[in-house]
Amino acid sequence: MYDIKINWNDFPTGIDNLIDRLEEEPGLSLALVEAHVEHASQLDVIDWDALHIIDPQDEEGRVEIVDENQMYDLLGLRAEDEAAKEASDDDTTGAAIPVDDDIPGERVMVHDPNKPSMALGTTYPNMVVFRLAMRQFAINEEFKLRIDKSDQVRYVAGCKHKNCPWRIVGRRQPDGNTIMVTVLVDKHNCTSNARKLTTTPSSAWVASKAIHHLRKNYNMGPKELKQRLEEEHNCKIHYDTVWKGRQKALVELHGSWEESFQMLFNWRAEVMARSPGSVIEIDVKEEDGQVHFHKFFCALGPCIEGFLEGCRTYLSIDSTALNGRLNGHLAAATAIDGHNWMYPVAFGFIDGETEDNWVWFMTQLKRAIGDLPLLAVCTDACKGLENAVKKVFPQAEQRECFRHLMQNFIKRYGGEIFSRMYPIARAYRKEVSDYFYNQIVESSTEADTWLKTHHKLKWKRSSFNPAIKCDYVTNNIAEIFNNWVKDWKDLPMVELADKIRELIMFYTSLRRRIGAKLHGKILPAVLHQLEARTRGLGHLTVTQAGFFSAQVEDSSNTHNRHHTGKPCQHALALITSQESLDVKLEDFVHDYYSVERFKNAYKRIIEPLPDRTQWPHVDLPFVVGAPLRRGKGRWKKLRMKSCLEGGNSKGKKAAAERGKEADKGAANEADLAAGTEPEKVKKQMVRGKRKCKGCGELGHGKTSYKCPLNGTKKRQEEEGPKNTTKYGENAKVPCPKKAKKGAAQENEVAGPANETGAGAAQETEEAVTENQSPTKPTRESIFHDSPIRVTRSRLAMLLGDGSTSPTTMMLPSTAKKTPPKKLTPRKLKI
Repeated sequence: MYDIKINWNDFPTGIDNLIDRLEEEPGLSLALVEAHVEHASQLDVIDWDALHIIDPQDEEGRVEIVDENQMYDLLGLRAEDEAAKEASDDDTTGAAIPVDDDIPGERVMVHDPNKPSMALGTTYPNMVVFRLAMRQFAINEEFKLRIDKSDQVRYVAGCKHKNCPWRIVGRRQPDGNTIMVTVLVDKHNCTSNARKLTTTPSSAWVASKAIHHLRKNYNMGPKELKQRLEEEHNCKIHYDTVWKGRQKALVELHGSWEESFQMLFNWRAEVMARSPGSVIEIDVKEEDGQVHFHKFFCALGPCIEGFLEGCRTYLSIDSTALNGRLNGHLAAATAIDGHNWMYPVAFGFIDGETEDNWVWFMTQLKRAIGDLPLLAVCTDACKGLENAVKKVFPQAEQRECFRHLMQNFIKRYGGEIFSRMYPIARAYRKEVSDYFYNQIVESSTEADTWLKTHHKLKWKRSSFNPAIKCDYVTNNIAEIFNNWVKDWKDLPMVELADKIRELIMFYTSLRRRIGAKLHGKILPAVLHQLEARTRGLGHLTVTQAGFFSAQVEDSSNTHNRHHTGKPCQHALALITSQESLDVKLEDFVHDYYSVERFKNAYKRIIEPLPDRTQWPHVDLPFVVGAPLRRGKGRWKKLRMKSCLEGGNSKGKKAAAERGKEADKGAANEADLAAGTEPEKVKKQMVRGKRKCKGCGELGHGKTSYKCPLNGTKKRQEEEGPKNTTKYGENAKVPCPKKAKKGAAQENEVAGPANETGAGAAQETEEAVTENQSPTKPTRESIFHDSPIRVTRSRLAMLLGDGSTSPTTMMLPSTAKKTPPKKLTPRKLKI
């Protein structure tokens, strides 16, 4: 036992230091620096100094101690595998006398599929093989194949060049299968077609060549496959041909989409026979007299027993979208072992994240693991899953992923004060967590109401049950499983289920061999991590009160208490201060991190399965069809990312803008609370200004009233009596000059009429000049009075001629348009 003295008066001054060090204690992990071994015999004593302490940067404040592959190298297991492989390759010549089982006179046909021979009399086992060999032969000889006749009895082909005499005939032999080359005209007078895009490589030929590539790399796309085949066979292939051939190869490798649902029942029977205790359920749905696949659940027996005997009672549940022909979801329930490695417990296929589907999945999971008295379930922000956990596991502690909570939180609230959400979630002591939460409430009572209304589950470490011994605030364990199977999510249902079983079988075997090399009470990697944490504790002051009790003062105000089952830094300071007692760190570590529990989690073998042709056949009274829910259009390979995720520049910009607006809103609220005037937020235009198609100006459309070419046109007034009051009886009323045809609008400037005749009065000219432009315009007046944009040429003209007003420059052209000539068809002469 130990006591901790807290000085709350130091919080305001050392608040930044507190935030920086809240995760200092769990912020250490182990990574393999060098694990070179020459032979497995040198590993009787493991050198744990090869593990190096690193400082990770992740949402949980830690990373894995070391992954299974690095641990596999460290323990020398990979060296043992290489030594065993070398021993199996030893020369055994003369060790045995070979005995064959050949029958004299038996006919055996052997041919090279990449270099077939078409010599006269060459035989092939059947017509399918002969057709593929014929296309391969044409590709190798670089000529374009022309097929004249092809059926089950006869095959006639030649060179597609117009004058090329090359020709071949293959016929079926009396045995009913063998095809023999009976006619061959082996002569060409055409050029090579290797650099031309021809139809010689068919989709069937592509499928035959793509199978071995897809076996090695299932995720090889059509583009990469096309490049590989063109390089290997020196030919040009159309992309559509490669795509169709790849689909045929996948069907040959994994079976068809329609057959996969019927084969699930056969797969279930085989797994139940080899792994007793497994829980595998297949739910179907009948509609209009037809039975369709609906849901699937699988929990392997060794995984169930390993979870109950070797893992903490913590489950992380989530689903990932399938990207094949089934527009459904792959749901999974995962746990963690002593090394904090992801432990798969169960998985299944559902058509959507609805509450009914999650209730069915959680019910099957309860059948597998039972009704545990101590259990914590972590989920994301899915309300259907949240309600399903409440119905099926009402006594379980429900936790919510803090990352999903923050993704929803930052959409509504921003500002520096809301960064205190992270220490709220990661603080172990309730007093520290409440201190930061009160700051959030003081800043915005609306945020407090929103959190209590929409996020009622537990998301703070201070509220977690310490008996669970798991302090994860995110749902990253489930995300690890999603990333684990992301490359196989477009497989047919039975192949996807078997692939996940195969992955679980492989990693279970790998970790079982690791456990066989471990000795002692507690996992050596955990002890090595705790030993490293005993250093750098100079900021702690220990005052002994007894052998196992003391008062520990923390000068840096970091008061953390672990919920993980491992001693925190304060307990480590007390343990290392003992001088008279021989204290071992393993005595203060929970049994969840023991070597025995780790071995129990992986001691059971997941049996391998034979080929699908050897699975038991299950006779069903109905035929299981594809699911009813099937989307239209092209199958999606990638999910649609949210606006706050990476990989989408438009979403990043929008999220940044929303964040800035939220920060400004929070700053304005703070200014109002302080009594100062908030900063006015200027409205920003989302898009650029519109461009008018009529006048070409920015800021309005073609039909807007702002366009100078629109509006009500004034009618031309008829000539009436002259206004002699303004100009006088003998004055000539000024009128604008008529524009010439084809003249530009900028040249249509109205001016005073030329005076002709001796009767023009000087008073009239002065009156007209005074009415039009009393003073010479300036640059500022032109810009101020002009209703449209002023170009440099127009400005120079207005400054040079003071009698021209800016408004006269925007008059539309009055040039008359000549009507089109009427065309009359000529009469044909008969």
